[in-house]
Amino acid sequence: MRTDNWYVLHVRTGQEMCVAEAVRNLPGAAALVPSVILTERRDGKREERSRLLYPGYVFAQAERLNAQRYYDFKRIDGVLRLLGLDDGDIPRCVPESEMQTVMDITGDTQTVGISHGIKDASGRIKIIDGPLKSLQGRITKIDTRQQRATVRLSLMGHAQIVSVALITSSPTEPEAE
Repeated sequence: MRTDNWYVLHVRTGQEMCVAEAVRNLPGAAALVPSVILTERRDGKREERSRLLYPGYVFAQAERLNAQRYYDFKRIDGVLRLLGLDDGDIPRCVPESEMQTVMDITGDTQTVGISHGIKDASGRIKIIDGPLKSLQGRITKIDTRQQRATVRLSLMGHAQIVSVALITSSPTEPEAE
């Protein structure tokens, strides 16, 4: 998938998938709603759940954003606004570097998978596998009990804090289930 000409639609929470489908039905348009797999405890058992990476936002790609395409996006039920719109200006595209990061961590599945790390003797965690491996410098917090890492990403130049699944183990003990 290309990383250019992506725009961010701010949508009503819970309407992301409906809006993405409507965007995909427009000629020459594509949509992306990145999600993340998180492990959660339910009744004493760990379950994997899919959550949206950016709740309330849909990435929409258009070859060229002219007035007609802008109003096509705005007419979709659930769309509140396009991000990057300055007084009377046309919306700005998502910077290619930000879009590349989203595509790198989601891959072809559009889902951020589970990362794995090893805790060394000093208590430091080294990411050995998964999408966090390329984001090690952006990790702000690791919660081994919740099996999550908090990561700072950027969306249209603004910092966004997201949670990503991270399973850690010690080299001397097997991975906890």
